[in-house]
Amino acid sequence: MARIAFQESAGGVVIDHDRVLLIRTRTRRGQSVWTFPKGRIRRGEQFWETALREIREETGYLCRLKRQLAETSYIFHSSTTEIRKTVHWFLVEPIRKAGLPNPKEVKEIGWFSLAEAREKLVYRSDQSLLQAAQEAMSDDEAG
Repeated sequence: MARIAFQESAGGVVIDHDRVLLIRTRTRRGQSVWTFPKGRIRRGEQFWETALREIREETGYLCRLKRQLAETSYIFHSSTTEIRKTVHWFLVEPIRKAGLPNPKEVKEIGWFSLAEAREKLVYRSDQSLLQAAQEAMSDDEAG
């Protein structure tokens, strides 16, 4: 029987007006995918701090938090462990380019229109996050 472990991560949907920032990375199986920047929470960090740190490390962008967006959960397996992961997502906006992406984690970054991003995102949870981000932005503009 596999051991069960729990992980928490945080990340962000970076939107600048009508463009969204995606990262191209590799899955555990080596498949190339476009997704949103995220990473594991360090001891003592708040979820929002992790999201902003991971965005900067993975994209080179310094960002400002707009609001909490959603939580997603999924399960994956290592050789001996079932890992149950929860990711805390935030809607953020870029302030400025402040460095380079980490080439060990990210193969490429790109700004895409919302329609292009929808086509590039392969995970259903990422598509739902993009929709939630669009709705949150519409609420912010209307309110």
